[in-house]
Amino acid sequence: MNEQLPPAPSDTANQADTASAEKPHSRRRWGTRALYLICGGLLLIIPLLSVLIVAIRIPQIEREAFANLNAIARLNGEQIENWLNERDADLKIIAGNTLFSKQLSKLARNDDPALRQTISDELEAIRNTYGYYSIVLLDPN
Repeated sequence: MNEQLPPAPSDTANQADTASAEKPHSRRRWGTRALYLICGGLLLIIPLLSVLIVAIRIPQIEREAFANLNAIARLNGEQIENWLNERDADLKIIAGNTLFSKQLSKLARNDDPALRQTISDELEAIRNTYGYYSIVLLDPN
């Protein structure tokens, strides 16, 4: 009959020693590799997240800056337009003053020093009232 004999005690011990010697070594080796891979992956995540954050924030910051610049440009344009409208209104007031216009016409016909001083005083009063640096009166000829 064919009977199987139990393995010899020395064979069993050799197999157990070999198995136990291989397993911890391979586990330790795989554990170290895994640890290196995990650490390397975590270290790569930091620069990748930084690049991602910068890539997202730069266009947003640019849009905000352009919106601010557009608002400032619009406000400056409105201020210039208001200033020009005020100067136009000032000129209309001066031109609409019939007494002043008559005095200027009279001065243009004959050079009267007293009339010249009166007109100069009126222009000085206008300059002081409106805070102008200077007023220039031009002859149309």
